[in-house]
Amino acid sequence: MIYSTSNATKSIRKMVAENSRPVVYQQYRCYKPIRIVLNDVADIPATTCQAWTERADESLYNWHADQLLYYRPALKSDKFPECDALLFIECPQQYNDFEELAAKVRGDIIIYRPPSWKLHEETILLRYPTSDHYRALMALIEALKGRELTQRMQQALDYSGYDPERTAVFTAQDAKEILGMAEKQMRSILKYRFRGFYSRFEVYRPMCAPVYRSQDEMYAILENEPDLGGGWRMLRFNELRDGRAPEFKRYLREFVRSRNVQQSPSIYLLTDGYRKPNFDVIDAVTNARRGNWFKMRNVVDGAPEYLTEGVCDEPC
Repeated sequence: MIYSTSNATKSIRKMVAENSRPVVYQQYRCYKPIRIVLNDVADIPATTCQAWTERADESLYNWHADQLLYYRPALKSDKFPECDALLFIECPQQYNDFEELAAKVRGDIIIYRPPSWKLHEETILLRYPTSDHYRALMALIEALKGRELTQRMQQALDYSGYDPERTAVFTAQDAKEILGMAEKQMRSILKYRFRGFYSRFEVYRPMCAPVYRSQDEMYAILENEPDLGGGWRMLRFNELRDGRAPEFKRYLREFVRSRNVQQSPSIYLLTDGYRKPNFDVIDAVTNARRGNWFKMRNVVDGAPEYLTEGVCDEPC
C-alpha cells in the first residue's frame, strides 16, 4: 500500500513498530532539499548503508531484523535490498525510479509530502531543459567567442589548452544576465550534452588555516596548488591535477562554509567540435521526464495519509 505523510519522524516510529525490516530511503534530489531532522528518532537502533562505498555490502549484511536501515543510494549502481516497509524522505522525481524500488517492498510504502510541490516543480524545470534552452545557450556561446577576457578568464583558457579562436569563456553571471538561465540549468546542459568539449574551473583563495588539525593536510593541498596571483588557485571541475586525496572535495566545501577559503564565480569554457544536439530528441526526452514526474506527483497526491495518531515525536 502506498501512503503519503506530512510527518516523517512519526512515520518512521510507526513503521519501525509495525515492521521487522523497515528502510528509510535517504536521497535528496531537489536543488534546495528540505532535510528531515532525524535527531528525533536517534534512539531507534539503526544501520546506515552508503551504497557507493566499499563497505556497502558489509552494512547490508550487518542489518538484522527489528532494526531500521538508513539507505543512501549511489548514482550509478544500486544495492537496494528487499524490505518490509519503505519511507522516502523526499518524493522521487521519476515514477520509473520509484517503480523499481517499490518492487522490492513487501509491505507499506510511505512518501513524505511537503507543504508545497513548488521546490520539486522548479527542480524538474532545471533538470530537464527544452531545446529552446539549448539553442539560447549555443547562440550565447557563439557570440562570446573571441571576446576580450579578464585576467582570470585568460588563465582558465591557458590552463584548458583549448584553441582561443574556437572557444567561448564565460561565467554563470553572463548566462543569467543575457539569457536569464540559472547556473544549475546551464551546468546540466553542458554536462550531459557537451562532455569532452567543456570545462569548468573553480577559483579559490586560502584565507586562514582551519581550527581543527585534522583538516590541516587538505588545507595544505590547496595552498600548494599554483598561485595565479593574489593568492588565487584554480581547479578544473574541482579536482586535483594528480587525482590524489579523494576526500578533498568534501573538505573544500567545509572550508568555504567556514570561510577558511574564499570562492570566486566559476569559469566555463566550451570549444568547437561537439556534435550538434538533436533538438527533437531533447524535447521528447524532456517531455517524457516531466510526464514521469507528474505521474509520480499524482500518485502521492492520491495516496491516503499514513496515520500516526498516538505516535510520539520523541521516545515515549
